[in-house]
Amino acid sequence: MVVIFSKELTGTDVNNRLAIPTECLEQFGKIPEEHHSLNFDALWTWEGHEWPFCLSTRRKDPYSKPVLNGKGWLAFVEDRHLKEGDTITFSKETDEANGVTFRIKAQKTIRLWGENITKDV
Repeated sequence: MVVIFSKELTGTDVNNRLAIPTECLEQFGKIPEEHHSLNFDALWTWEGHEWPFCLSTRRKDPYSKPVLNGKGWLAFVEDRHLKEGDTITFSKETDEANGVTFRIKAQKTIRLWGENITKDV
């Protein structure tokens, strides 16, 4: 399994859209030239539930600024009760029989008795 990126969520990430590091864009596959978005599913690591996501880029800007937007991302945030400061990790694995499988993992960090404790959610 290859980690594509991990990110501590910002307010914009949990309320509107998830900004994706531009250097990670190619890891999700090639967006057709005539389009500016790519739909894919990511397997949530704990229950094996697939979440539909839409990865999009700017149409005419020289900087692609990839984001996950729309119902899929916001539904995931709501379902996992994600807040600013929580962490998500996208990874992928490739296997000859099934092709590419994307995975998403979410973690909450709480401070308890002066120590940070991280829990998968």
